Amino acid sequence: MREAGLDGEIHVFRAFHQALVGAKRIPGQEPDDSMERVTASFLEMFRAVQPTACFCYDDMIASWVIQTCHQHGIRIPGDLSVLGVNDTSMASQIWPPLSTVRIPWEEIGRRSVRLLDTLIQEHRL
Repeated sequence: MREAGLDGEIHVFRAFHQALVGAKRIPGQEPDDSMERVTASFLEMFRAVQPTACFCYDDMIASWVIQTCHQHGIRIPGDLSVLGVNDTSMASQIWPPLSTVRIPWEEIGRRSVRLLDTLIQEHRL
């Protein structure tokens, strides 16, 4: 990513991840002051770095980002594009509909079992 000149995006991910870890909870759970700290950290990072995109490791986190942006006048996708992971039903129920990555977990599991079986049969494991 650095070779492609994407250091800023790396910084954005770290700043947002640190905000989530600092709260010691996942956004979307019951509100308390730690969520206020996460929101404040996210908004501070957004204003300082001015990212154009946010790739979230989970659709729930992406939904929280979109909700937080709506509440603070940040336009989705005008000011910030948001991408989630897991392709949950929530992705189509929020506005704007969330772009999300579907991970084929069952197929990954099947291929993993076949590979493991092959390795066992070939006595390589």
